[in-house]
Amino acid sequence: MSYQKTENVSAMSSNSKLTEKEIIKLANDLYRDEVETSFIYEELAHRVKDEQVAAKFRKLAAMERGHAKFRET
Repeated sequence: MSYQKTENVSAMSSNSKLTEKEIIKLANDLYRDEVETSFIYEELAHRVKDEQVAAKFRKLAAMERGHAKFRET
């Protein structure tokens, strides 16, 4: 997660108010992060030799895809 997104998430938990445009941008950024992260985990699963580690990466990838799919609805 980039520094700017971290700042926006921090602002959400404080008394600061984000504009609707900022909220939509943050949601889109988080969605994109989940999609990208799922691809990274899949790639790591293909590259590691230990099948137990690969299985954990595949599980993480599936979780990230699930998060992204949730945001699509």
